[in-house]
Amino acid sequence: MKGIFTILLALVFISNANARVPRQKIHLVGNYDKSIKSSFKVDFLNKYKLKKIKIRDPYQDNNFYEFEGLSLADIFNYFGPKAKSLDVVAINLYKINFKRNHPRAKKTFFVFKENGKFINVDKMGPMRIVRDYQGIIKDTDLALEGVEWVWMIKELRFE
Repeated sequence: MKGIFTILLALVFISNANARVPRQKIHLVGNYDKSIKSSFKVDFLNKYKLKKIKIRDPYQDNNFYEFEGLSLADIFNYFGPKAKSLDVVAINLYKINFKRNHPRAKKTFFVFKENGKFINVDKMGPMRIVRDYQGIIKDTDLALEGVEWVWMIKELRFE
């Protein structure tokens, strides 16, 4: 009986660990809406109208995943309504710049949930970028397409 109780307790702990909000924070810098706090955990984003997309993730063996987050267009609208560009900075200081009128702004997503669970650092979180792309991205195209798929985002710099 004691063994069964221990197993059940371990299962509860594991399921709660997967449901926890990652502790890493996202920082806003520059020309962002100052009514929003400059640092937040990703669960703060739940207050916005989130979008769900189901895609094959080229970085996870092209398996299907359902991601949840905000489009690049939404990021500009909610956080940098006056900004013309956005530098996305990852934890390893990798940086990519997006212009407000980016041609794929509505298909580029800043996601923080994967299959209904928060994305932790071990899965490239707390926030990462994916593109609503149907099908499989060929390895030859991934070198160009993947440039914008930033992982482990830590900072959004609005200019």
